[in-house]
Amino acid sequence: MTETLTVSNTTTRSASSVAGAGARIRSVLLAGSPYDAFLLEQAGFRRCGAGVLEAPSFDLVRSGAEVLKFCSENKTDLVIVDYSLPDMSAFELGQRLEELGVDTPVVVVTSRSELGGTSDAAPGRDNVHGLFIWYGDPEVLRTLVRLFEDEKNAELQLSNKKALAILLVEDEPNFFSHYLPMLYTQIRRSTLDLFPQEEQLSCPWSAVKSRPLVLLRQDYEGACKIVDRYSSQLIALVTDLQFPMDGKLNERAGLELLARARAYEPHMPVVVQSRQIEVRQQVEDANGYFLWKDSPRLMKDMKDYLVTYCGFGPFVFRWPDGTEWARATTLDGLRALVAGAPQKVYEHHADHNDFSAWLGVHGYGELAASVRQVRNSGKEGRARVAELLDVVLREEMHGGL
Repeated sequence: MTETLTVSNTTTRSASSVAGAGARIRSVLLAGSPYDAFLLEQAGFRRCGAGVLEAPSFDLVRSGAEVLKFCSENKTDLVIVDYSLPDMSAFELGQRLEELGVDTPVVVVTSRSELGGTSDAAPGRDNVHGLFIWYGDPEVLRTLVRLFEDEKNAELQLSNKKALAILLVEDEPNFFSHYLPMLYTQIRRSTLDLFPQEEQLSCPWSAVKSRPLVLLRQDYEGACKIVDRYSSQLIALVTDLQFPMDGKLNERAGLELLARARAYEPHMPVVVQSRQIEVRQQVEDANGYFLWKDSPRLMKDMKDYLVTYCGFGPFVFRWPDGTEWARATTLDGLRALVAGAPQKVYEHHADHNDFSAWLGVHGYGELAASVRQVRNSGKEGRARVAELLDVVLREEMHGGL
């Protein structure tokens, strides 16, 4: 039996679900050219007080010296620096800012894709992040803001179990500069799927307050800190096979991280990607999903994985052998099938944290975190999940979250 449930007017999400999501990046300093400033405006950033208020404002300077002067006199939330400054390197600028006691994060961007394959492109300074390949897509620029907002909010929201997260472990800029915009685009689309058409949000800066966070780490130690502290809050782990471990490139770092994540959460969706297609069997034997980085279908394969295993798209109820039983596209549809699914179907999804993953990527972060804490997949656990869903449905019926 396959059943597709459609949205009902009484339980559709309201645009009141959109609000400031924790700490926000409100101001950006760009060190680059006037053309770079034009691209920022094309991406929706505000200049000279114009534009949409939800968008960050930005100021333009041309050199590292001007960045140092501006940051010593003004407060800004994020510095975006072109890789090639006329008077100093971007990484020297980061060091000079540290010496001045300026803790504003600095993200280095470049259009030179040939720099994007080296893991040592950016020295390990605490306040310097990058290198990001800026290949003309305005979504990359919006992604930088969202990524640093997520970093600012992660400790509080994850520690308090108010949000879920997706962890991306990748040290090659050519890859994470493509993956991150795709992840944020998929999250936004999945969240807005539950809004009525007349309330779809046209402004790309409108923030859904309960979306999952996206965290980027570029070495084993940084990734382990997230896995060790927040494994119960992770929707998925997407990791490269080879990246720095103990300061050196390690060809098995991804497999080590996969094993570490499995020790905490046996059913967490884990993707391991590599150019070495011969390691596919090792990844699958460790209960991971393998993606070949040189595949011409890589981005499509990643999107398909997100939809099938990580809660994007409709919720598809399946028997343990993978056969579809029913599907839901709305919260009330999910609630109906949680109540009516055969016990084996329900337990299959509850044991894999599928309910919380779907809720998380569709903008119900706090509800997702609460559902994930229900570890009993029997009748008592099912009743508790239904009760949590009912609370939110009643709130939506009476005016929104």
